[in-house]
Amino acid sequence: MTPNQLFEMKSVCKLLSEKFDLSVELSTEISSFDLGFQVKSDEPLFLFASEGSAGVVARSLDELLTLVVHYPYWQDLLKFSGGGDIVLMRLAAKMSEPDLRADEPEIDIARSQLEKALSLDFSIDSIENLHRSLTTDSQLKSVLAVDGHLYG
Repeated sequence: MTPNQLFEMKSVCKLLSEKFDLSVELSTEISSFDLGFQVKSDEPLFLFASEGSAGVVARSLDELLTLVVHYPYWQDLLKFSGGGDIVLMRLAAKMSEPDLRADEPEIDIARSQLEKALSLDFSIDSIENLHRSLTTDSQLKSVLAVDGHLYG
């Protein structure tokens, strides 16, 4: 899937925004809270955080969408990873899922709708992919804005 194809799927974009805090704002930019993702065709997705750090979080738009839909609390997987321990990332997912279900009782319906609409493959280990992206694809780096100041 390309960013433009996703952008054209208005009902999917609405569901992503309402249930998964992922808003598709432009055909080439996706944001989540104070995060921005650089999306270019088949290149890895580069995360820009408001604090001025950045790094690859997924190898493709499909990989990012699968991660966000399967684990809407994916940022907690990082926060509670103890510096990148995949066992702790999996534990964070196990601990976060009941809270998500309590807050969003119809989350499985939304997941199912997006899985079908976007042809997502939930059999893929999104936690492993996220861990791989963070540990092998790139290290977090400081990012400079176009004016030369630290982004964020």
